[in-house]
Amino acid sequence: MRQVRTQELRELYHTAPPPPPDASKKAQLMERAKQKHLTLPTETSMLQFIKSQIRFVNKSLFACQFLLLCLYGLFTTMILKDSDGFLLLVVAAPLAVLLGNGELSRSFRYHMTELELPSRFSLPQIFMARFVIAAVVDTLSLTCMLIMTAMKTYFTFGALILYGLVPSFLAASGSLFLLNRSRNANTHYYVTAYCVGLSAFGLVSVSTIPDWYDSAAITVWMLILAISIGVFALELWKLFKDSAKRLECVP
Repeated sequence: MRQVRTQELRELYHTAPPPPPDASKKAQLMERAKQKHLTLPTETSMLQFIKSQIRFVNKSLFACQFLLLCLYGLFTTMILKDSDGFLLLVVAAPLAVLLGNGELSRSFRYHMTELELPSRFSLPQIFMARFVIAAVVDTLSLTCMLIMTAMKTYFTFGALILYGLVPSFLAASGSLFLLNRSRNANTHYYVTAYCVGLSAFGLVSVSTIPDWYDSAAITVWMLILAISIGVFALELWKLFKDSAKRLECVP
């Protein structure tokens, strides 16, 4: 009996005509749809995409850079002599670059790039966004170090810039060289060992080879800077060129 009534209700439901549409509600619905369409966000620009990537950056990057600046300011203003300020800049520059490189090497360690595949941006653009963020943070940190050093030393501002840029580009170019050729979980350890070794070499050189930091050696420093910038540009181009191949390493 119950099945018979259920069948009758189904037949009645199918034979009954649907209620006539409300013209006023239909017009309101169409108007809302037009408004929703007009308020849709426009196509995201590369600059907006870079800004949106900031929230994905590991917060330890900013914390470690701030801690490095605090320690640098403490040693420069309270511990070192006036003539030794630039020496600490040579030692600290590779460490500042190392903190920024950690954001790039994180993609190699944890395969973060596949999370961005739904984006309309290509993998080279994604790496570019992360590189820009890390480079801006490193530049701000090094600029603050340079200003603190200039306030405590008699060296010219141009010489201080040179003493800061050379170890920075040596650290950056070497790190990109390792990133392009070591694509495994140990990549960050190789980069860390290189940057720490470069910093230690700078610390030893300022005490054992003081002639390197004489005004007569400025030409040699400029030559090293030009070579390191060239290697840096080449390795950066290779990183963006080969970034699409990262998908082959995604498990």
